[in-house]
Amino acid sequence: MDLMTEAVVCSEGLPNVGDVVAGKYRIERVLGKGSMGMVYRAQHEILRKPVAIKMVLPQLADIPAIASRFVNEARAAARIRSEHVAQVLDVGRLENGIPFMVLELLEGQDLSDFVEGFKEHLPIASVVDIVLEALEALALAHSLGIVHRDLKPSNIFLAHRPDGSCVVKVLDFGISKATTLSNPFDDTAVTLTNVSLGTPAYMSPEQIRNAKHVDARADIWSIGVILYTLLTKTDPFVGDSVGAVFASILEDTPKRLRAIRPEVPEVLDNVVIKCLERDRRRRYANVAELAKALAPMASTAGQGSAERVCRTPVARNRGGMDAFAVETLIDGKAPPARRWMIRAAFVALIALSVFIVVAPQGRRAEMNGPRVTQVSLVTTSALPPIPTPSSSAVVLPAASASVPLVASTYPPFSELPPPTSQAAGKPTRTQTMKPTGAKSANEVSIDNVLRGGRH
Repeated sequence: MDLMTEAVVCSEGLPNVGDVVAGKYRIERVLGKGSMGMVYRAQHEILRKPVAIKMVLPQLADIPAIASRFVNEARAAARIRSEHVAQVLDVGRLENGIPFMVLELLEGQDLSDFVEGFKEHLPIASVVDIVLEALEALALAHSLGIVHRDLKPSNIFLAHRPDGSCVVKVLDFGISKATTLSNPFDDTAVTLTNVSLGTPAYMSPEQIRNAKHVDARADIWSIGVILYTLLTKTDPFVGDSVGAVFASILEDTPKRLRAIRPEVPEVLDNVVIKCLERDRRRRYANVAELAKALAPMASTAGQGSAERVCRTPVARNRGGMDAFAVETLIDGKAPPARRWMIRAAFVALIALSVFIVVAPQGRRAEMNGPRVTQVSLVTTSALPPIPTPSSSAVVLPAASASVPLVASTYPPFSELPPPTSQAAGKPTRTQTMKPTGAKSANEVSIDNVLRGGRH
């Protein structure tokens, strides 16, 4: 049974090939399916533009938490305007009430599939460059109070631009609490009462204990796990069951990277270990700090990503970001800094009103005689200072003499097989790239890897 036939059989109530959704999106074919949803390739009837459409399976659409979080995810992702985030174009519901989400159609493959084709380790500069591009997306998300909470290689997509160059895209933003849908198209996600919590191996200790109280530093933990996995091709925390994996995360100390792959620079080994500190107060406080630490190991292009991350207005206090959940964004509640601004503006407005009313009376009293009425005006001088993001540029550290930099830009994918159109929600596998030669891990950037094939 092929993918389309199977999809029709198990997904009655969803559109078929040829159907028009919302009066403008004509379904062309199924791109992927999972235990909780379906992804289609479609075309906008008027604009003639290809798109991806993600839908929840009918049997799950009646669960309020899943249906509402599906739409909330789209709203949150739409706020992050970055080329490194899969863009949400539209949302709506079918006539039978099933929610759908329209996303940009991505061509390429996710990082998980990309790495599987390499028999040897990925070049160090390539790994650092990929992660720094992903940090550009996270910096913008965190500045909006959005914490991803389900970062993993399959949610990092290596997409092809029209000119053949590559850009890293972060998928599936907006998931926050244990009662939300983490990834409707990932069968490996842990479930509790049919609602996904996340992916075990990449979850931070605080997310395991209480998913309601995680902040941006949970994403930094996940980035640390991704770095560890890409650099060593092993997982830092393992177990025979979900419970065993959780126990390993909460109790075990992972091996140092250099014990598995000696050519990893000691400074990079230390960066990854700091990301994996169980006490989140000992991790990097924000992605700007992490990008600054990774910059010396990156290529010239990767260092450009690090500079952009450092210029993004993210929280810089040691305690990390006071990130409010995605539903807070959607419900319209302002973050702490914005609430201070509103309070200050309100007090200033009252002071101005008092001044306008009282000042003319004072002038009249002076004209009529020595009698003067003294009025104590309310001012904003006693208010706490309003926190504002730092606008000063962050100076990146000089490159270490022991870590060579590779100056490059993303090249055309001339030597790769034609990419398969993928959905931003859950891409399917693409053809395995053939090796064209081996190069030193410290001398090859991601661009040369993508151009030259696999080892």
